Amino acid sequence: MYDAVNSQVKASTTRINSYAQQIAALNEAIDRSMAVTNGAAPNDLLDQRDQLLADLSKEVRVTVVKQNTSYDVYIGNGLSLVVGGRAYELTNVASPTDPSRLEVAYKSNDVTTILSENVISGGNLSGLLEFRSQTLDLASNSLGRIATVLASTFNEQHALGMDLNGAIGGNFFTVASPV
Repeated sequence: MYDAVNSQVKASTTRINSYAQQIAALNEAIDRSMAVTNGAAPNDLLDQRDQLLADLSKEVRVTVVKQNTSYDVYIGNGLSLVVGGRAYELTNVASPTDPSRLEVAYKSNDVTTILSENVISGGNLSGLLEFRSQTLDLASNSLGRIATVLASTFNEQHALGMDLNGAIGGNFFTVASPV
């Protein structure tokens, strides 16, 4: 299940980046079109941008600020995703505490910063991160505790017995240290 969540987080991040790039391109196209047509609204481009914003908001909660004919798009606590004709990028990096776990990071000026899960709110991506941290992690930890108790109890009982040669039983299971 962790692998499935990782692949879905990666796919969601890819979609967010794609929407951001398309919105930035449309911002530029709308600016150019309005300059050429003396301010006449390019309705088809405006509709496309609005649809992309709707699709983007399904992936992550966004804040949109209108700047003249362009839309600036922000996520989380004000991280720029689109400013005019420029799109910023989200990426996935391995967690510093668990390399098998993908984290969402913000890329700006060749600096990659891992985002806290509470920065990403709303939408599909937030739901995936919340499921992983509040459901999957708890279930995994509970299963690990059950396995540890079962192994310890079995080892205690096994140590009380003898084999056919009269040798006292030892540990049947090795209980690993938590990781």
